[in-house]
Amino acid sequence: MSSNALVYEFNYGDQSWRLEFHTITADEAIRLEQATGMIWVRLVSSFSQGGALGIKAFYWLARCRAGEDIKFDDPSLNFVWNKLKLDVLQDLRPESTEGENTPAGDAEDPPPATETPARSKKR
Repeated sequence: MSSNALVYEFNYGDQSWRLEFHTITADEAIRLEQATGMIWVRLVSSFSQGGALGIKAFYWLARCRAGEDIKFDDPSLNFVWNKLKLDVLQDLRPESTEGENTPAGDAEDPPPATETPARSKKR
């Protein structure tokens, strides 16, 4: 597992919702997997790369955490792309240094950030 300390803020219209990525629980991750049909690593990658399903999933989680009782397919989650703003409020990930060894768990769990480059599709 990685030790990311990322805080995202989703802004839509005059409302905003925050999501502390590093506090997502296993049960929340399972709910996201069940709602999207994607495994956790792919869902995080989708979010990191700006994929629609990844963005919607974490937007939904942020709203659920704020106390809204909404389903993943609720019409209010069908946002207009140019009206949803996503900001990184806090990025406390450790700076990596060249040649640093990365634990095997981190290789499968890329940090969720908009600046993360796309990974190779080679298998």
